[in-house]
Parts: sequence; C-alpha cells; structure tokens
Amino acid sequence: RRALAEHHDSLTRYANDIILLIAPEGHILDANDQALRMYGYSLEEILQLNIRDIRAPETLDQLDTQVAEIAEGGGSVFETVHQRKNGSRIHVETSARVIEISGKKYFQAIIRDITERKRAERALFQSKQMLEFVLDHVPQRIFWKDRDFRYLGCNKPFALDAGLTDPHQILGKHDFELSWRETAKLYRADDRLVMEKDIPKLGFEEPQTRPNGEMLWLRTSKVPLHDEDGTVIGVLGTYEDITERKRMEERLTKLNEYFLEFG
Repeated sequence: RRALAEHHDSLTRYANDIILLIAPEGHILDANDQALRMYGYSLEEILQLNIRDIRAPETLDQLDTQVAEIAEGGGSVFETVHQRKNGSRIHVETSARVIEISGKKYFQAIIRDITERKRAERALFQSKQMLEFVLDHVPQRIFWKDRDFRYLGCNKPFALDAGLTDPHQILGKHDFELSWRETAKLYRADDRLVMEKDIPKLGFEEPQTRPNGEMLWLRTSKVPLHDEDGTVIGVLGTYEDITERKRMEERLTKLNEYFLEFG
C-alpha cells in the first residue's frame, strides 16, 4: 500500500489529465485529483469501482480487446466513451501502458477529455455535409483552381458538364483535359487576368463545348482566392447555362429583322 500511496503522490502532479492505476482484473487502485473532479466520485468511492463501471455500456464489448492489446504490446492508445457518476458522458482518448510497482504489474491509464474536440469534429462534418449538399443542388456550376490553373474542386453539376461522374475526378486536371478543351485557352486567359490583376470578373458571357460536341453559352463570374496573408492562390468561378436565353434572343432578332424587311 505504501508503494501505491507513493504512486498517488506522483499522479497528483498531472492536473490536466485523468490518471488511473488499474489492477489486471480491472479494479481501480488509484486515481488522481483530476479523475475525481471529472468523474464526480470521492477517492473512497472510485477505489470501489472496476474500470467497467466508468465505461459507457455500449463500449464494453471493446474493452477485452483493448486490455489484451495493452498487455501484449506493453501499451495502447484508443478513443472511447466514459460515464460519470451522474450519468453524463465524456469522449476520452486513453493512453494505457503496463507498469511495474514492487514487482507487480499494473495498468496505468492517462485519459484526456476530448468531448469538445469530438463535438467540434461532428459540427465540422455536419457543416461540410451541408455545404456539399448545397453545392451539389444549386443550379449554378461552381469550381476553384490553383495558380497553375489545375482544379482543386467543383460541385457535381460542374463535374457532369466536364464529362465526369464525380467531383473528385476533377482534382489536379486542367481545362485542356476536359470536354471543353476547344475553349480551354479562353478560360485560362480569364483565370490569369483575375489572378494577376487580383480583381473579379463578373457576369460575362462565354461559350462552352459539351462532351457531345454541343456548343452552349454561359454567364460566368470569377473571383481571386487568397490565403491568410492576402496572397492570391487561385480562382473561384461560377457559371449558369444561358443557352436557351441566347437562342430566344437570336429568334427575336430574326423576327425583328423579318418585320423590318417585310413591314
């Protein structure tokens, strides 16, 4: 017990992380102050618990495998969910290793609360999903390129226009490799102007060749992309198909010419 008391004194120095000393069969033999604060137990209470008592029930089927990894490899790092005395839960990252005290082997677990990090990761994932949903369902085509005119990304409608089946297929490609290679030189000139002048070019009309050879008309806008220092690192563009409008304008022009000629 004296050896364990000395171990407890050393544990209290690590105020930021939970530290537990655990017997091979899973009983908690020692805990630092941060563990008591985090789990809501007194030292006397927590020493009556098994490590299974602070694991979320749905994670217990993983515990035997994790313990075996620690015992066989001398240590392991993994994420799981723990449960406080009041029933609330925390996501934790556990770094566990085998240690020896007075000739006997124990597990020492250094446990970090990563609840906020996991919450932030979920929020980021959800916002990314929402952004991808919006990008793929707006009628406008959206794309972005680096300073070398190679694509860094696009939305799904743009990928389909380019003759691809998935937006990821466009990564690293340039316009000369896509369905509109005949007008690629024109697109590159606009990209270069926007990046070199560091000014947007908005609402201009340009042609586009589709995979089937059909010529369409687009209304395009391009703006420079910047890094945190304000340096131009690429170009972001959007366009919409105005072919039907152009065709209507051409028909109206021809009708006007007809009426002017024949009164």
